[in-house]
Amino acid sequence: MTDSRIAPGEQRTTFAPRAVVIFNPTAVNVATLREAFAREEKAAGLEPTLFIATTADDDAALVATREAMQGNPSVIVAVGGDGTIRAVAEALDGRDIPLGVIPTGTGNLLARTLQLPLMDLKRAVHVALNGIDRPIDTVVADLELDGETRSHVFLVMAGIGLDADMAAETDGRLKKRIGWLAYVAPIAQSVGRNRQHDAEVIIDGDEQHALSAHTMIVGNCGSLPGNLLLLPEAVIDDGFLDAVVLRPKGPGGWARIWSRLAVGGVLHRVKGGPQILRAAPRFHALRYTQAKTLEIRLHSPQRIELDGDSFGEVSTLRVRVVHHGLTVRVPPESVF
Repeated sequence: MTDSRIAPGEQRTTFAPRAVVIFNPTAVNVATLREAFAREEKAAGLEPTLFIATTADDDAALVATREAMQGNPSVIVAVGGDGTIRAVAEALDGRDIPLGVIPTGTGNLLARTLQLPLMDLKRAVHVALNGIDRPIDTVVADLELDGETRSHVFLVMAGIGLDADMAAETDGRLKKRIGWLAYVAPIAQSVGRNRQHDAEVIIDGDEQHALSAHTMIVGNCGSLPGNLLLLPEAVIDDGFLDAVVLRPKGPGGWARIWSRLAVGGVLHRVKGGPQILRAAPRFHALRYTQAKTLEIRLHSPQRIELDGDSFGEVSTLRVRVVHHGLTVRVPPESVF
């Protein structure tokens, strides 16, 4: 099978149903990937799959997806981690083309939420081509610094503080070798600094709060690697954003936060667990809210991450949920 690329601006009047795969050749065994698609595309009634190689730069995945859409594919499949999937989803924003996901990243938080196969390429390809289509929410984030605003779509989480430090400081080479354990060192450094950020938060354009917090996270998915539950009420297709602020006063506060997240991860998976978690006492260091729009005005620019990738520093973050903004291909038995 040979690669063919759709030239920008090329017009076609008829389209054969086919999948397009956006992949980084350094993150996957290309020969194995091609073989898996060759087996499944016939069963799905598709023409030979079009493969478009990108680089580790998420902007390259976004450009490649926009190029691929000119061929009106029946499904676009992103092969990579949450950052690559985020970039492909941004390009698909507003288009009626389903997104298939082959998770090959470190956290794979979106894939876990959607109950997609992990560490099983054959099964993941089968789902991407033969699964069912489900709508999920997307989030539009406006990032403002020095009067300039950049807009991006994310699917999992946006964060200032701990997770932004983690995204900026984690060694990419180490992450490839030991996976999510590479996050331990930057997490420990951020916790040790325990630097608080002052901000005003505006909820749904009306309710305003002044706060000082180490970490502020807005999410569409609730779980973290290591079976930690950060946002217990987050549902990826409910039309709401979930947000949390972490403001521990010291090591004891951090210990209580990690304990609550770990217990939440356990309870979330057992019958009656979510109800027990909702009834648990609240404490100052961990506060939650839900909204359709949120605005965070920082007193000084801070690092921000979207779906695990660093996006520099911002002075203001505005986010809004787009209910059912993206269609994804999931297993028939998937429940979320």
